[in-house]
Amino acid sequence: MLIKPNIGSVYDDYRSEKLCYNFSIFVAYSTVMSTVELKNIITESLKSDDSNLFKQIVEVIENYKKNKNTSILTDSQKKELDVIRERHISGESRSYSWQEIKQELMDKHGLQA
Repeated sequence: MLIKPNIGSVYDDYRSEKLCYNFSIFVAYSTVMSTVELKNIITESLKSDDSNLFKQIVEVIENYKKNKNTSILTDSQKKELDVIRERHISGESRSYSWQEIKQELMDKHGLQA
């Protein structure tokens, strides 16, 4: 489900929340929309006279440039995830459906459905 943002109205007084809001909107758009569609939205937004919108756009761009190559995972953690992924793809490890997990929780731990 795609929700169009109303940028600048929800978190005007809370800078960190505003960045989180903008980032979540970016993630929602970037996973669903093509680069061309994203560029079109930005181009249309630039026709605005809303200085708060421009400040937020600049904040997002600066934050992106600053954190572009950073990751919260160490190289060791990335390698471990690669190994786990390869085992999954090769069929060496087993995957469970949500129903199987739920059933095991009910059987072994008394979870009530």
